[in-house]
This record gives sequence, C-alpha cells and structure tokens, in this order.
Amino acid sequence: MLRTNSKKAIENIWKYIFKDLDYMNEYRGEDIKPGDKKAMAKAIDEAFTIEAYNSTYERQQNRQAAFENWAQGLALGGMFDYYYYNADATEILGEILEETETEKARYTEEQAAHTLTALIYREVIKNK
Repeated sequence: MLRTNSKKAIENIWKYIFKDLDYMNEYRGEDIKPGDKKAMAKAIDEAFTIEAYNSTYERQQNRQAAFENWAQGLALGGMFDYYYYNADATEILGEILEETETEKARYTEEQAAHTLTALIYREVIKNK
C-alpha cells in the first residue's frame, strides 16, 4: 500500500485525472496536452469555480467541502463517476494506492469517495 503523499500515489492520481482529458478538452474548447498538470488543474479549478463556487451557499463552506459537493453533482462528466455510476470508489482508490483486497476492505464506499475526492482536490490546488 502506498501512502497518499508518495510520489507513486501522486503519479497514479494524475493518471486517473488525465483519463478525462478528451472530455476536458471538449468542455473547454481548447487542447490541454497530456501530462500538463498545471493546465489540467487550472481547468478543473475554473470549472469548479464557474459551476459551483460562485454561489453564496458554496462560499459559506470551506473550499474543499464545496469542491466535494460539486463533485457529487456529476461535475465534469465522468471524473467523479464513483459517486453515481458503476465505478467503485474503493477499487479506484485501491488502484491509486496499490492496495491489496484486504487493505481496500478498510474503506466503505463513502469513505473511499471522500478520500479520492480529497486527493484530487489536493493535486488541483497544489498545481493550479
């Protein structure tokens, strides 16, 4: 199992984020190059700000909590698909952290989704 702040875990988080590169390019109408963390983080943060954080309600929360609320509302098509679709947050998080089945079982689906969203948020904020 990897620590959430290990170099390999961070690399795996970015692989997960970049799986939606085509959708992000379509959404923004411009090309983000594969691997351009700064451009992708900026695009995600801008989408979050436009779609959610401009409302008074969202600004009354801390930014990370508002980000998680936004993610739960089908933000950006499929990046946060573990909230509503057939994607399993425990499996996705387990792949990112390279966990065994026993290690994956420590998380409920809700805990895994929360942790996964927090990891994505951390990378977006760190790289924007």
